[in-house]
Amino acid sequence: EVQISHGGGLYLFANRLTVTDNAFVNNRVTGWGAGLYIGAFTGGGQFTSAKLTWNTYRGNRAGNAGGGFFCDDSAKCVSDHEVYDGNCGGNIFLDSGPGGSAPTIASFDHLTVIGGRSVGCSALGAGVLIDKNNTAKDRYAFTNAIFWGNAPAGDFATSCGSGCGAVTVDVTYSLVQKAFGNGGVAVNFGTGNIAAVNPRFVAPAAGDFHLKSIFGHWTAGGYVADTVNSPALAKGDPDGAVNNNPPRAGNRSELGAYGNSSEASYVR
Repeated sequence: EVQISHGGGLYLFANRLTVTDNAFVNNRVTGWGAGLYIGAFTGGGQFTSAKLTWNTYRGNRAGNAGGGFFCDDSAKCVSDHEVYDGNCGGNIFLDSGPGGSAPTIASFDHLTVIGGRSVGCSALGAGVLIDKNNTAKDRYAFTNAIFWGNAPAGDFATSCGSGCGAVTVDVTYSLVQKAFGNGGVAVNFGTGNIAAVNPRFVAPAAGDFHLKSIFGHWTAGGYVADTVNSPALAKGDPDGAVNNNPPRAGNRSELGAYGNSSEASYVR
């Protein structure tokens, strides 16, 4: 087995990146970012801006943090419609830029983050890990997300060595635990968040995280009706992006990876 510290699936630096429609599965690193690592080197003129869409990260293992994904060193990472499922060392890791020279910036929209595992995979772990150790004004935002099955009070976990007040973390319109592992970085839970109750995925053990609906959930063969509704239907940001739902999925998007898309569940 090859031993590598960062980026077991992909390790990327580039001025502009688009990473779309990939499955990062069962990759391993000794350190950070087992599925995908994205970084920058602003001191050397390498400013990285990455767009991540419709990727799935499952069963990856980091020896330190960021089993699924690691955004680091002043990179700008913009994610939408992604699923993070059962990654060890936490599902997502966000870290500050080097020396406070430039911030790390990350935003996540229509996100499903479930079943984060600890390092070694022996216990439940964090959904999102955030570390801070300089004065750069890092910014992280999460909206229209579902967090479920991570450690108790572990949808978010933070740590800080210095510059703890120089980072902002905002969570809106999400199904999320408001209790979190506060290691010195505050998480701001804003408008539209709902209680962390069972989101009623169609078949989570089989990797199907569409939402149940009595009017029908998406399948490759057509919509199938359920006996219950997910509590995350029609709970998305009402002032969000252009509506890409099918007409019967309504004007207000559902939470999670399939909201505001052609695979949204019906609400009528």
